[in-house]
This record gives sequence, structure tokens and C-alpha cells, in this order.
Amino acid sequence: MKTKQTYVVLALAILLLGGPAHSQDAGTDSTGSKSLEELASERRTRSLTELSADEHQIFIYERETLRAVKSGNVDQLMDLFISENAIVCPPGGEAIIGRDKQRVLFKQWLATKGVVLDFEPVDVHVGPSGDMAYAYGLVRWKNPGEPQYLGKYVSVWVKEDGRWMNHVEMRNVIHEEQLK
Repeated sequence: MKTKQTYVVLALAILLLGGPAHSQDAGTDSTGSKSLEELASERRTRSLTELSADEHQIFIYERETLRAVKSGNVDQLMDLFISENAIVCPPGGEAIIGRDKQRVLFKQWLATKGVVLDFEPVDVHVGPSGDMAYAYGLVRWKNPGEPQYLGKYVSVWVKEDGRWMNHVEMRNVIHEEQLK
């Protein structure tokens, strides 16, 4: 277990401290009208055809997670992809620990009129042990009465009983000046 924790900390440190920076703030969008798919594609350092089978599976799970969110299937999302003690760290907020707490909060948030959430994975890496991985990508979100933001995210996945489950999600805003 100590080795898995080390990989989680290392993956988060690399992505949060050394990852590329891109930005959007409503009204001053330096990314133009590009879709997240286009922005993510520009940032990929390898072709999606180069992903291993496990990396490809996680990439698909990342996209399936978004489909579940957009279709309002929060229960399905939580049951299929989120581990029981998962942690999500939203920008500017406290960590939300536990699938059940996340289920309640995501349902409330997504039911709010004017909320927008979109994300696209950039890349996925599976660790040498084959049972821990991380994905990182771009995320756009908007809350009512606030500007739209562009950020980056990292997801940590752990293989449980042969199935990849999301254990950690962390998102943050990319500041406009980092694009220049």
C-alpha cells in the first residue's frame, strides 16, 4: 500500500508542479473557440494508438464518465467508476471524501441551472506494477453567475478485482497569463 501511495503523490506532484499550463477565463479566452478535444489533441505527446490496452481502457472510462455526467446518470457514474473512498479536490474547495458524499454533492451541483462541465483526457499512464494509473486532461466548467474557467485535472485510477476504479480527482484553474 505504501508503494501505491508513493505513486499517487508522485503523479500529483508531477502534474501539478511540472505540467504544461493553458488557460481560459470567460471574456478573455486565449484558446479561442476551440473545443476541449482540439485543445487536448494539441497537447498530446503521443498518438492515442500508442496507448496500452489498460491506458486505452482508462481513456475510455474518462470519456464515459463525462457522458454519464452530461446525461444526468450520476448514480451510474458513481457505481461504475468511483471507488468507495474516492477523493475529489475541486478548485478552491475542500476535498470531498467518499463516493456517497460525492454522489449527493454532484447531483445537487449538476441539477443547478446554468452549471456546465466538460473535460477531455490528454494522456494516460499506467505504473510499472500495472495496478495504478493516472490520467490528466483539460476541464471547462461554469457555475451560475461566474465566468467559465479552463483548467487541468488529474485522475488517479487503481485496479480493483481486475477493474479500474477512480480514487482521486483533482482540478485547478489555469491562469490566463500562463498562456503568454
